[in-house]
Amino acid sequence: MGLVARILRIAGVPCVLDIGSHADTILAEPRRVAGGRHWTVRVVRRRFGTHEEIWIGPADDDGHGLRVRPGSDERRLAALAIAQSLRADPRSPLTAGEADAAGLADGLDHD
Repeated sequence: MGLVARILRIAGVPCVLDIGSHADTILAEPRRVAGGRHWTVRVVRRRFGTHEEIWIGPADDDGHGLRVRPGSDERRLAALAIAQSLRADPRSPLTAGEADAAGLADGLDHD
């Protein structure tokens, strides 16, 4: 996830990386909202023993973004996060169709 955060920053998308014992989370693309700033994009990698779950979506929507196959290349994760940040309303999740149109659907988990 460190590479994902680094690529986001290079692309001009501000972000923070929180590395935890069972989950790594990137919050990205702050937007001004009434009285402050609010993160609009979240990338999460959760670990449950040998199982891993990855998703990318709106920061305020826990688990309703695009599911990404475990072991996906971090460059693809960064590209999906950038696509999410570029939505007119990044609080709405990127769709599989939009990811496909951007050439990023190969790593999505459709199960």
